Amino acid sequence: MTEEKIILMGFNNRFSNKANLSLYIITTALIITSGSLHIYNSSLDQWGMILGILMILLALINFGYGYLTLSAWWKYSPKVKVKDTFIELKNRLFIDPIRIDWSDIVSIELGLCFLRFQTNDKMVNFTYQTSAETSIQIKNLLMEVASGKGIEVKVG
Repeated sequence: MTEEKIILMGFNNRFSNKANLSLYIITTALIITSGSLHIYNSSLDQWGMILGILMILLALINFGYGYLTLSAWWKYSPKVKVKDTFIELKNRLFIDPIRIDWSDIVSIELGLCFLRFQTNDKMVNFTYQTSAETSIQIKNLLMEVASGKGIEVKVG
């Protein structure tokens, strides 16, 4: 393996990333439409204008949040990043990722909603909640890389 592989965790709601992005697009469109109607129907009423503008701004922030969370290049997005020398695990926004060097890993246990890494000096637990297909992708990637590096993998 020469390139890095990234699997996005999504929004921890068991929907696929594509479904989540579609929902963010739909809700953004609905809120912008509602805000535009507030502005249009306000007849220059200041509270209707303010409410409409706030709704449009919040819709754009909502869309930005959804888009960035599902972007592999954004450093804050929840993801599993695998490179030749290390693995990086991140299950929530705005937290520091867990980084483990492959050379330190003795064994990996793959559970239903967790990954457990036994390293030379400690046990690292990583719990997550994601869609079934994403979980399978993560486990398959880890089994592939670990077997290539001679690391014991326990599935349980």
